[in-house]
Amino acid sequence: MDTSDGLHLSQSTYDADILNRVGMSDCKPIESPIPSKTFSVSDCPLASAEAEHFRHLVGSLQYLIITRPDIAYTVNKFCQHMHPPLGDDFKLLKRLIHYIKGALSFGIPIFPGLLELTAYFDSDRAGDPTYHKSTSGYYAFLGETLISWFVKKQIIVARSST
Repeated sequence: MDTSDGLHLSQSTYDADILNRVGMSDCKPIESPIPSKTFSVSDCPLASAEAEHFRHLVGSLQYLIITRPDIAYTVNKFCQHMHPPLGDDFKLLKRLIHYIKGALSFGIPIFPGLLELTAYFDSDRAGDPTYHKSTSGYYAFLGETLISWFVKKQIIVARSST
């Protein structure tokens, strides 16, 4: 989509396709992709067919984060719960679908301007309540245009915040 200040990369058609595939094209939109409280832990695994559906949908969302850094952290959390997904994971995934419904036009704006590289990095110290591992992420901008981002759970347990 062309705008007066530059370009706008989005996958709104793909967003709508995901909503149609899961039968939630008429769902009520919400404003946040993840609840403010941490992911709850449930011991109720999904049935085999539901687990396969969960993995397929999370895979579709992984493709979507190419133009949607706003859901990168949440999709990363779902990827950590792929084997075996639990009932609470599926409820949170449906919440993300409600968020996507309200943010169909979101994407990456590309602005003309100075070519100055700026990067931001953050980490939550031992944010995973089960394994006490940290999640790290960064965003890099060239001028006002987001050019790269990354979110990943760290491999080892952090013993210091420095």
